[in-house]
Amino acid sequence: GHEPVGSMGNDAALAVLSSRPQLLFNYFKQLFAQVTNPPIDPIRDELVMSLTTYIGNRGNILVDTSLNARLIKLPRPVITDDELARLEAVGQQDFQSKLLPLEFPAGGGGGALELALEKLAADAVEAVRSDHRILVLSDRNPSENTTPIPSLLATAAVNRALVAAGLRPEAGIIVQSGEVREIMHFARLLGDRRLLRHQRLQHPSRAQGYNQNSFHGKLSIN
Repeated sequence: GHEPVGSMGNDAALAVLSSRPQLLFNYFKQLFAQVTNPPIDPIRDELVMSLTTYIGNRGNILVDTSLNARLIKLPRPVITDDELARLEAVGQQDFQSKLLPLEFPAGGGGGALELALEKLAADAVEAVRSDHRILVLSDRNPSENTTPIPSLLATAAVNRALVAAGLRPEAGIIVQSGEVREIMHFARLLGDRRLLRHQRLQHPSRAQGYNQNSFHGKLSIN
C-alpha cells in the first residue's frame, strides 16, 4: 500500500490525554511540518544524500590504517529477515552478534519494567565487552508469561548505557520489532541513533511480494 495523503500538520489528539493504551512512539508528536519543495529522496538526489549504513568502529580518522575500513556496509537502514540472518551468521571475530530479548514479566508494574531495562542495559554492555559488536534487540518469540518492552524505550536504555561505558562506537544496534509500523516510528528510532531497524513483515504474502520485487542491495564487509 501507500502512505495516506493528508494535511501537512498533525492534529491527532495527544496520546497523554487518551484513555486507551498507546504506543510509546505516539507520545512524540511533530509540532509543525518541516518539508522541502520539491521533496528530496535518495533516488532522485543520490549525489547529495544516501541511506547507506555502516556497522563497525570507523576508528581514528587522523590515522591512516586499513582497520578504519573494517566495516559492514548496507544500502539502507531497514533490513529484511534474510539480511538479518546473514548479519547474525557473519561469524568473524570482530562482527559477532548477540540477541537481547525485549521482555519483562507480564502484569508487572513500573518497577518490574525498570529492573528489566537495567538488566537489558547491563547485558548489552557485557556483550560488547565480550567482543559482540552486533546487538539484536528483539521482541520476537517472547518467553512464557512475559510482555515485550517498548522498542523505543529499550533501545534508548541500551544506547545510553553504551555511551556511559564508552562503548557506543564499537557496537551496531539492530531493532527487531513488530511494534514499529509507521514512518514516524522508523524516524524516531533512526533519529535517536539506533543504527538499523529490522522490518518484520507480518504476513507471508507481504514477504513473498517483497522478495519478488528484487529490492535487495549488497551486504559487504570491507
